[in-house]
Amino acid sequence: MSRLNKFFILFSTILLSAGIATQSSFAIDNSSIIKTDVETCNAARIQYGNQYNYIITDYDIDIQVNENNTYKITEKYNVCFAKQGSHGIYRKIPKKINGWREDGSEYKAVAIIKDVEVSGDKYQKDNNFDEVKLTIGDPDVIVENNRHYTISYTYDFGQDRLEGADEFYFNLIGADWDEDVIFTNADYTIRMPKRFDYDQNSLGFSSGPVNRSRKANVDYEVIGNYKIVGSSNETYPGGEALTIRIVLPDGYYVGARKESYPFAIAAVILAAIACVVSYILFLIFGRDSKIISEVCYDPPKELNPLEFGLLNSTINQSNAVVAMLFYLAEEGYLKIDSDAKGKHFTISKVKNYEGKDKSASTFLEYLFSHSKDGINVTDKDLKDKFYSDIPKIVKASRYNQIHKDCYDRTSVTICTIAVVVSSFVAIAVFILGVIQIGYLPTGKTILLFLLALALATLAVIISCFIRKRTDYGDELLAKVRSYAGTIKSTNILSNQGASYFYYNYAFAYAIGYATQFSKKFKDVISEPPSWYSGSNFNNITSFTKSMNSVGSTTSYSPSGSGRGGLSGGGGGGGGGGGW
Repeated sequence: MSRLNKFFILFSTILLSAGIATQSSFAIDNSSIIKTDVETCNAARIQYGNQYNYIITDYDIDIQVNENNTYKITEKYNVCFAKQGSHGIYRKIPKKINGWREDGSEYKAVAIIKDVEVSGDKYQKDNNFDEVKLTIGDPDVIVENNRHYTISYTYDFGQDRLEGADEFYFNLIGADWDEDVIFTNADYTIRMPKRFDYDQNSLGFSSGPVNRSRKANVDYEVIGNYKIVGSSNETYPGGEALTIRIVLPDGYYVGARKESYPFAIAAVILAAIACVVSYILFLIFGRDSKIISEVCYDPPKELNPLEFGLLNSTINQSNAVVAMLFYLAEEGYLKIDSDAKGKHFTISKVKNYEGKDKSASTFLEYLFSHSKDGINVTDKDLKDKFYSDIPKIVKASRYNQIHKDCYDRTSVTICTIAVVVSSFVAIAVFILGVIQIGYLPTGKTILLFLLALALATLAVIISCFIRKRTDYGDELLAKVRSYAGTIKSTNILSNQGASYFYYNYAFAYAIGYATQFSKKFKDVISEPPSWYSGSNFNNITSFTKSMNSVGSTTSYSPSGSGRGGLSGGGGGGGGGGGW
C-alpha cells in the first residue's frame, strides 16, 4: 500500500473511532484508536467507493515452491463490499497458460490444480478445461461491510519451459479481475525449495495491464537466498497484474511433471485401431481376384451403353445417359436432323419402343416428354430441361441391380458398417484433436492431431474397399474392362468398317471417348449413318462435332446450378470479481 493511502486510511480511522477532538484537548488517547475491519472498510469506501464495488483492503499470498515445480498456495483476502446486495466473490484460477517474456519469447502450458480449500463462506467449485472457478458466498445471504476469505490449493506447473535455465514466473495478482475490483494492499511470501543466487537481472517484479507492464513499486527482501518476503507500494485495479520472475539455474527443478497430450494420444490410438480393423476386414471380406483384360471388339451383350458406362466407373452420368440417344438411333428408333452449321437439331421418333430394356423405354419417355407433338423434339425443347431427367433415367435403369449383383451381400453389409463406424471414429478423432489443440496448442499437439486425422481418413478409405465381387461380378467387369481397353488402345479398329463404328459409337460416347474413337476411323467413314441427316456432313470430324453438340445441349444444365517477464505473463494469477 502506498504511504499516502496508508496515511489516509489511518486518518479516517482516527476520526471514525475517536470523533472530532474538543478545542481544549490537544492530546489524543491512543487507546481509542482501535483499527477494526468495519472502520477500515468505511475508510476504503470514502476513498474508492465511487469507482469500485469490491475493495480488497488486505491481500496476502503465501507460496511454497516445491522442487518438482509444484506450488502450495494460500491466498487471504479482506474484502470490503461497497456495492449493496452483494453475496460474495468469485475466483478464477487458470489452468491454460499463454505466457510471454520481456525478450519476446512465448510459452504455453497447462497446469493441474488440486487440493482446493476455501474458508470464510460456503462455495461452489466449477472445474473446466481452462480454469477452476470458485464462487464464494451464499445466494440467499447479502454481505455487508467486509468479509475474510482464505483460498488454498496446489498448483502443478509441470516441466520448466525456459531453454538453458529454469524459472519461477508467477502472477501474484492476475490481470483478469473485474474492472470494479481494486487491490489496495498486497503482501507476499515465497519460499523456494533450495537456495539460489540472484541479482537485479535475475529477480524482478512487474505490474500493470497485460503487454503494457512497468517495473513494480514493491519492497522485498530475500532471506537466506531462498525466501522472498515483501509488500506493494501501489494499488492494482482490475485488469492490472503483479508478477514476479526469478531466473534459476538449469536443473533447479527436479522431477517435474512432463507435459501430456491425453486427447491427442487417444485420437491417434483410436484412429490406428480403426485402420488396423478396417484392413483386417478388407483382407478377409474385401480382397478381390485379379481381373485379366483381353482384346475384345464387341461390348458385353447383356449391357446397353448406359449400364456399360456406369459400370466402367470412369465417366459421369450425363455421358452414359446421352449415349442412349445414339444407341437407340442405331437400333432404328430415332432419327437426328441437323442444320447446315450443325448447331441446332431435331430428334424424331421413328417407331415406338416395344422392347424389355427399361433404360431404353424410360429414356424415350423422358426425352419426348419435352416434345410438343410427341414425335419431334428440338434442341431448344431440351436445353435447360432434360438435364434434370438424367438422375431419374439412371434410377429406373437396371444399373443398380446389376451393380448389386456384382458384389457379395455379406461383404457389402460389412463394408457399410465399417464405413459408418470409421466415419464416427474420424469425427471423434477430429473432436479430440480440436479439444487438445484448444487445451495445449503446441507443435507436438498439432502433429499428433494431423497423424490421427490421416489415420482416421485412411480407415474410412479402406472401409470403402471391403466389398468383394462375386464370380458374376468378376466375369462382367472383365468384359467391361476388356472392351473399354480395346476401343481406347487398338488402332486396327478401323478395319472393322463403318457399321462397326456407328454401332460402337454410343459405347465410346458413354465412357467419354467418342472424339478419340472417331479419329481411328477418319480414313474410313465417308457417309453418315442412316439415322442422321444434315448438309453439314463432310467427314467423320464434322459428324463428331455435330454429335458432341447434340450431347452437350441435351445434358446442358443452367449456369448457377453447379455442385458444388511482463505483467500477467507468468503462470497462475487469473482473476475474479464480486457477485
